Amino acid sequence: ALRIGKLTIAGLHATLKLFLSPQTIEQTHPTYRMLALTVDDLEPRAQAMARALAGIAAQVEVIDGHSQVGSGSVPAEELPTRLPAVRPETISAEDLARRLREHEPAVVTRIQHDAVLLDPRTIQPSEDEAVCGALSDVLPEASA
Repeated sequence: ALRIGKLTIAGLHATLKLFLSPQTIEQTHPTYRMLALTVDDLEPRAQAMARALAGIAAQVEVIDGHSQVGSGSVPAEELPTRLPAVRPETISAEDLARRLREHEPAVVTRIQHDAVLLDPRTIQPSEDEAVCGALSDVLPEASA
């Protein structure tokens, strides 16, 4: 048997109440906000991030990709996205990803086809500048 207290019931009540209004949940719940983003929403941010990275020693382009929705409950579900892909000129993609994880603040990325991918769906808009700053910190400037 399971007995729950008032605090648990209040938390469950508040969460379930959010689901009664889809507009409210997309505005207040970060995960649902991320899931609701379209490729058209993500494209300008991906392009802006790529432009902000123009001076680093890497080839940066915006590519089509997919965001994984979850692992346990929906492991195969993916959403289309646009991704800044960073191919460093002087170090490996694995080394760049490691440097970003060790950076303060840490930046978690994924690697695909020798490129470090940044997914604007999983980065809050207020964090774009910090992510680009981390890349600038860990990669040297491009040589002229």
